[in-house]
Amino acid sequence: MSGDAVYWRGVFNQWQRGLGGHVNIQHYANAIEEARRAHAFELGHDPIEMRAKGLAVRPLKERIDFRRELAPGDAAFIEGAGGLDIDGETTLAGRMLRPHDDAPVMRFETSWAIHDVDRRVSVDGTTPDLPPVEAEARLRPIPEPWTPAHPPEHALLAWRGTVEVRDCDEHELQSPRAIFDIVTRALWAVQVPLGGHRREMGQRGAAGAMTAVQVRHGRPARMGDLLSVRVATLGFGETSVRFGQIIADETDGEIVARVEYVMSFFDRASGRRSPPDAAAMEGFRALLAL
Repeated sequence: MSGDAVYWRGVFNQWQRGLGGHVNIQHYANAIEEARRAHAFELGHDPIEMRAKGLAVRPLKERIDFRRELAPGDAAFIEGAGGLDIDGETTLAGRMLRPHDDAPVMRFETSWAIHDVDRRVSVDGTTPDLPPVEAEARLRPIPEPWTPAHPPEHALLAWRGTVEVRDCDEHELQSPRAIFDIVTRALWAVQVPLGGHRREMGQRGAAGAMTAVQVRHGRPARMGDLLSVRVATLGFGETSVRFGQIIADETDGEIVARVEYVMSFFDRASGRRSPPDAAAMEGFRALLAL
């Protein structure tokens, strides 16, 4: 991916820290959103002109593989290249790096389209003359994407709340950052009752981290909409658990996003991967989507 364009630079602040002590995933997602907008502008989609026409750049799919954590005060930049993904959607494939040593923080792939703001539907999802995304830039997707029409009956209601002003973009639609914010809240709502509170895990010398996430966006939520997140367990690795979340509008049931993520667990002292404890595994199995 050498020679790729730089689409974002920044330094993370103290208020962007998550419960785990490192930068919360919503702020990585916000950096990707700014890079996505820069990519759209590069392709001729001027944000001022689009806003006057009632149009906006919105993500369709996002996949992120996390490589290392950043802390408040750390600097980073995003470089990437555009192309068409396997679905023929306009896509930015890139990575976030630390500037002082070029160490990779994450790799990502996000497809996007132009949306009609009032109707909340995609009106243009392709860009002429773009080549396919280069093979070396593509991520290996989470296998067998989880795309249910409705959450499983036994899925846990992990979060419910309204879309606030701070959660919205300039069109009063829920921002991609805010999606990842409630993904994190629902993640902790599953783990804390099973002994996964950061304090309890620290006392046991255990830790967990999201190592991969995949989001398929549906109809964007509006400011004031009431949303819910329901969570199910999708599968197990030796030291990891794969979860699915359905974010939906509580008024009409319309899906806002389908989310899959992998939580990996490890020993805090050695840094080596280790399975979660038996009580947590029992709780995770109770949420298994059959």
